[in-house]
Amino acid sequence: GGMNQIEWRANRAGQLIAFENSKALSDFENPEAQAQAWVRSLAVEDWMKVAVIVGCGSGYQIEAFQKKYPQIQLYVVESRPALIGFFTKKFRDVVFVYVENLEKMKNLDFLKDLMLATTEKFIFRAGLGLQTEVLEEAYWFLNLRTYEALSYHLNRQIKGDPKVLIGMKQ
Repeated sequence: GGMNQIEWRANRAGQLIAFENSKALSDFENPEAQAQAWVRSLAVEDWMKVAVIVGCGSGYQIEAFQKKYPQIQLYVVESRPALIGFFTKKFRDVVFVYVENLEKMKNLDFLKDLMLATTEKFIFRAGLGLQTEVLEEAYWFLNLRTYEALSYHLNRQIKGDPKVLIGMKQ
């Protein structure tokens, strides 16, 4: 879809919350509690060195993840340039990956490294907003272990198979 407007509003505690077409991309009143609960819900193992979070949201989950797991190199996949521009300045040691759509994503070579089984992928669904479709696809794409599976996935999608996003994780 077209680029939607991102605006920032402060809650009562003075924390900035990202809004996309007037929908908050994180909990408005207590984004930190939401972010910490989300991070606690993740299956993070001691051996993990690299992780991918799909969805910037308002950034609180990135902060919470980094606080709890400072040893993990974090990549964040996002399709809204306005959010990436904002967070690149805030989180200097996080690598932000811009994905416009799945076709372009397939051509980003270094994403093959992120698709390795040793890289854990997490998705912050509360922060997907109007970009849910493209970011869910990005998440599934990163979880597919082979390009064959991807082409299978795309072919089924073209045929309009509604089960396309179900059971694709190998």
